Amino acid sequence: MLIAVFLTLGKTVVVPHSFSVAREKNNGEQGILCFVKIGDLVEFKPGTFGIMPPNNLGIVLDRKHKKPNVIVTLLTINGKMETKQSNITKRKFEINVDLSRQKKVSMDELKARLKEWIKEFQEEAEKTPEEEVTEKKLWNAVKGIDKPL
Repeated sequence: MLIAVFLTLGKTVVVPHSFSVAREKNNGEQGILCFVKIGDLVEFKPGTFGIMPPNNLGIVLDRKHKKPNVIVTLLTINGKMETKQSNITKRKFEINVDLSRQKKVSMDELKARLKEWIKEFQEEAEKTPEEEVTEKKLWNAVKGIDKPL
């Protein structure tokens, strides 16, 4: 069942009923859609709830539509917290926890999983050194030039 159609960046996006939608603002330009489902692992903006990276991850437990905002309930390392969906970043994770009524999952088990994922992502970030991205490197990447600078 389709419930909504949004216009974004000149394209029409059809959103199924099971998704909640937030708009990310980019320097005053038209927003980009960000889809969140219950059970998704998401990253929220640094400083929200006083939690800084790399611990700013949470599992979506619930979402409520309170005009004009969507309120999302997250399980964070500090427990259950509610925030506007606009505080969720558009970073994508391929991790989803099945929180259907048939499978009862305790909060302690979810919190343990969350801590494991935070630890995994922190280790991955430490392994991959961040290169400084310059305009010249970007243009070379677009052109397909693989010469060192």
